[in-house]
This record gives sequence, structure tokens and C-alpha cells, in this order.
Amino acid sequence: MFILCWCCRPNPTEVPSNPPEEKKTQHITFDLISFVAGPLSAQIRALHLAYMQSGGSDPEVLAHMHDLEAEALTLEQAKHRAESKIKRRRMKFPHRVLDPDVLAVEQENQRLEEEIFRIQLAREKHKGEHGLIDIQKDHIHQMASLQAEIAFLRREKEKDRERRPHHPQAPLSVFPGSSMAVTHPDLPLDQSSKQHSLMGSHVTDPLQALGPAPYDPVAGFVIFYDLVTGVEATLRSVRLLAGLYFNGQKLGQTTPMPPVQCQPAGPLLSTKSPGNYAILAVKQPVPRVQPSPDLSLVIEIQTSEGLDLFNHETEGLVTCGWAKLNLFDQHNQVHSGHWRLPFRSLPVQASLSPGQLNSVPQLGNMELCLRVANARDGDEQTLEEIDPNNTNQYK
Repeated sequence: MFILCWCCRPNPTEVPSNPPEEKKTQHITFDLISFVAGPLSAQIRALHLAYMQSGGSDPEVLAHMHDLEAEALTLEQAKHRAESKIKRRRMKFPHRVLDPDVLAVEQENQRLEEEIFRIQLAREKHKGEHGLIDIQKDHIHQMASLQAEIAFLRREKEKDRERRPHHPQAPLSVFPGSSMAVTHPDLPLDQSSKQHSLMGSHVTDPLQALGPAPYDPVAGFVIFYDLVTGVEATLRSVRLLAGLYFNGQKLGQTTPMPPVQCQPAGPLLSTKSPGNYAILAVKQPVPRVQPSPDLSLVIEIQTSEGLDLFNHETEGLVTCGWAKLNLFDQHNQVHSGHWRLPFRSLPVQASLSPGQLNSVPQLGNMELCLRVANARDGDEQTLEEIDPNNTNQYK
């Protein structure tokens, strides 16, 4: 590497005695060099100065600029040595009469050497410009991604604080950057439904917002775990465990949701879906996920036969079934919609295709009703009422 500063820059008329050894022993310094118009090295110095004056301070970019300037100086010195050699040769034989053919060949050789030198300079300059452009583009892309993530996290934090100022919820760590929030954890079923109805009267029908739409990998998507139907009458509580899988391989850790108490089914619900039900009311934003048809959501269900007055299970929760949902289609669009997933018998087989999944026996009549929406529709979907007597929209 070279020491590049204005006060100690080598004179173009001087020929270094051993340039390769000098290149190995010198070190880079980052002193500003005054602009000098003319050769390529001066243009690179001007680019270096403009970059630093505009606030640039990336060490990798500065080192790359100095390397380019060193290479340009080496090429310019090589040209100067070649010209000096020709002049000395002419001065040594001033009175030699050259044959016209020999003179023509020498002139052609000189022209070709100059052309090759110009091509080399242009190639080095082109290479340097493209290297700087690529680095700048990469930095701009990284800054834009970070700013988008920060803005999204701020919005989610403010919304979560407004909805639940006295009941902060721990993040769901199974998905990178995601968080799980119980939409209405402290309201009874009838009050929760009334609040959903009042808030939903001021917005567009949430059912119309779900469907195929372009997907934003930065904003991601949102999963709403609404309720479990068809629960056996002997069971008193259920709990879900959610995890992401790619080609059947688990991504991160499976994370449990809070256990919820089962409710007796009314006359209308019992005719549609035999068994009791459990309102989950859990919302899970999942930002910064790249789309892939091989990405799926696997949910395990645990059951218990009792809860105490503080909603703590009196007997251990036991995993008894599982369900799977593919999150993206072949066009890399999120599977936005209302979904009804039947729970399957153990063991969990996350690598099964939809066709193979149908061959696994179902776990009685137990089904999970959930919604998947693009992140931009998350606020609107939060207002949708969870009604165990009206589950026809889940397919």
C-alpha cells in the first residue's frame, strides 16, 4: 500500500529504484490532497475530496480510493519512463538515418503502446467507479431497511401501548422481530364482542380486506388466533404452541401462548360444531419474513382438565394434536384469509404436503379458526368481532 499525501507525493519526473518493494513497506494515510486537474490520479483525488467533504467516512471506501490513485500513479510513471527511454535513445543516436520502413514500424508500435495505455487507464477508471457505486448502493439499501424496521417497531409499540396500557405482553420469540399480543385479555366474551362491534362500525368490513394482494417483506404479515371449536366437554383449558417451519425444518423455538379456559357451547353452536369452544384472541405480527411456498405455520395444541381461579392449570397441559398452514402461494403472496384448520393426531409431521396431511386422522372435532393478513390490513382486522356462533367465514 502507498503513503498518499500532498507533501510527500513522488515527483512524476523521478523514477523509483524499486517500486514493488516500496509498495510492500509503505502504509496508507488519509490526508486530504488538493485538487489538480489533468491526469487520472488527479481526478481520483478530486473524487476522494468530494466524498469526504460530503460527509463520507467509510474506511473501506477511502482505502479503495487510495488504492485506485496509487494504481493510476504507477501507470502514469510507467508511461513517463517509456517516453524518457525513447528520448534518451533518440539523443544517443541523433545523426542515425533510419530506413523509412523501420521508422514507420516504430511509429506504429508507439501508437499501439499509447492506445493500450489509454485502454488500461479507462478500464481502471471504470472499475473504480463501479466499485464505489456498488458500495454506495449497498449502504443506501441497508439504511433504508433499518429505517423501515425502526419505523415499523415504533408504530407497533405505540399501537400496543394504546390498546393495553396496563397489561404489557411479552414478545413471541419464535419469529424474528415478531410480538404476540392478546387483543382483549381482560374482557368477558359478551363485553369483548360489544367492543369489537362498536369499533368495527367505523371501518370497512374486515372480511373484504382479506384476499390475494402484493406482499411487503419488510412489513410482513399478521396472524390472528381467534378460537378453538369442537373441544371435548371433559377439557377445561387449552393452549397453543406456534412455530415456523421451512421444508419441514423448524426455524427458531416453538413458543407457547397463554392458556385459555373452555366455554360451553350454546344451542346454535352445538348444532354446527359439536363440543365446547375456547376464545384465544391472540394477535401475532410477523415482520421481515421473505416469502416462500415452503414456509409454513405449525400449531400444536395442549389440553388440561382443569383451571383454578387465577386461570392456572390445575393439572399438567399435555400435547394432544397439531395443525399446519402453508403461509405463501406459488406467486409469493401471503395466504390472506379466514382459515379453519382441523387438528391432527400425533406425532407432528411438519414436512407433509397438503395432500399427505389429509391422510392423517383428525383429533375428534377440534378445529382452529385463525386469520392471516398482510401487515397493512392488521389494524383493520384487529377490529373484527370474534363470534363463536358465526364461524362460517372460516374455510
